Amino acid sequence: MASETLLLRQGIVVLAAVLSAYTDIKTGYIYNAITYPLIALGIVLNLFEQNWLGIALGIGALAAGYVLYLTGNVGGGDVKLFTGIALTLPFQNNQPFIMTSLVLAGATALLVLGTAYPFRYWKAGGGWKEIKESIPKTVLLGLVFIAYLYFTWSWHVIRTEALIGLGIVLASGLAFTACEEGIRKRLFQTNVQLDKLEEDEVIAWNALPKELQNESIWEGKRVIGKKQIGALKERNIHTVPVYRNLPKFGVFMLVGVAVNLAFPGWMEWAWMQGI
Repeated sequence: MASETLLLRQGIVVLAAVLSAYTDIKTGYIYNAITYPLIALGIVLNLFEQNWLGIALGIGALAAGYVLYLTGNVGGGDVKLFTGIALTLPFQNNQPFIMTSLVLAGATALLVLGTAYPFRYWKAGGGWKEIKESIPKTVLLGLVFIAYLYFTWSWHVIRTEALIGLGIVLASGLAFTACEEGIRKRLFQTNVQLDKLEEDEVIAWNALPKELQNESIWEGKRVIGKKQIGALKERNIHTVPVYRNLPKFGVFMLVGVAVNLAFPGWMEWAWMQGI
């Protein structure tokens, strides 16, 4: 890939990430006006260069992102952003740019979620009674993480500095996991009338009545669409518990993209024996 083309691709990705983070903060959405041109430009650039691997990578990002979308972990705009980034800048240092960016974005998200949100949960009146069911799972995960960190250190695979950073990220993840149900309930969950529901709302599944959970209308999704809203109206359901004001992943994605571009060799540095 020529240096001029690489700079063009990098510039387009940075612009899209900045705009996406801004609109995500302001409105809670990443608009199609940002992601569709990004996807189109990526396709055009790859076709022009006959970079079929880049197109395949974009398709893979779309498929993986769609699974995350169906389970309510990311929004539809996030999925389109992932796809556009994967198409526009497929590789950096012979590694999939979207994957290394998502690792950094995920690490940033865990740090924020695991430090700020447990504090907000306790401040909002949360207590041990709400999280006691999560303690066994958290302890088990903690033991797995400790074993992973120990063997990684003993085999001298990862640098000490990177190992410490990874440990901090995993500890933050454990803190969020322990309080996750309480955080969702106290900070994000709200009941919304059907006529005020928006598409892609994340369903507060545990707050749904059991009989409604067993309905076939959800089709395995944890997000709500027009079809589900219509089915709920037919069943005379007036309100649905959903999660709102969730953390903005577009901001974390901007951090991942920026750090990845500023330090393109971070993964080779961290893993002493290479990837």
